[in-house]
Amino acid sequence: MLKYAQIISYDTDKYPFSKILAAYVFRVKHINKLHLYWSKQNNGRRLGYQDNISLRNIMQKLPDDALFYKIYHQWIFDMLAVHYAHKISYSKHPKMRVHLAGTDSVSDFHRDANITKRADQINCYLPFTDVFESSSILCESN
Repeated sequence: MLKYAQIISYDTDKYPFSKILAAYVFRVKHINKLHLYWSKQNNGRRLGYQDNISLRNIMQKLPDDALFYKIYHQWIFDMLAVHYAHKISYSKHPKMRVHLAGTDSVSDFHRDANITKRADQINCYLPFTDVFESSSILCESN
């Protein structure tokens, strides 16, 4: 893991991202089964890249005053900004990645700093389901 990487634990009852996404955004009972619900809606066909993009687009269309963003902004304020004396700027409406179980990677291998051209940018990996083994993110030391 990176020298400066930090794991931040937080109360998922206070910041119920997965419950909000399930109930209000994707309208499914359990977010960790989104791939099963989505496949069923699509006549059981094999899911792929375009399905991830379609679900990401649903998130992108959320209005700024959506419950998800209210919780997100509070989480940023409570969990991240405190580490920087509340002197931060951040994406108010970030592009969240949706990656359904069983689908290929949603992007090519890359370094975010090469894409954004922002060496001062700090990225946050905030998974909305449990992560394990290969269902996580690669952090490199160089």
